Amino acid sequence: MEFSLDGNFEKLLEEAKAIYDFVIVDLAPTILVTDTLLVSHLADATICSVRANHTDKNIIPFSVNLHKTNRLKNMVYVINGIDTNKGSSYSYNYGYNYGYDYGYKES
Repeated sequence: MEFSLDGNFEKLLEEAKAIYDFVIVDLAPTILVTDTLLVSHLADATICSVRANHTDKNIIPFSVNLHKTNRLKNMVYVINGIDTNKGSSYSYNYGYNYGYDYGYKES
């Protein structure tokens, strides 16, 4: 889907919210394209999906900064692809307080 600033996407979301309990929009990573930031003001929450042993850990601070500067609201991370049968060369650790503060720690 290509976004335009003519209000059609916002109207679509409002109509969907009137019908459904949850509306999930899957967008490209914020570090690659600006689509997510163009519509982030319409979101109630942001879910950042990262894949264990695949996602470059150096991009995590980019999304953390977007959250800290209030460009992404109610941001959480979902970590997938964790192999529970073997050890990992690095791990994700969460630290949170009221307002959420996510971090990455190399072990």
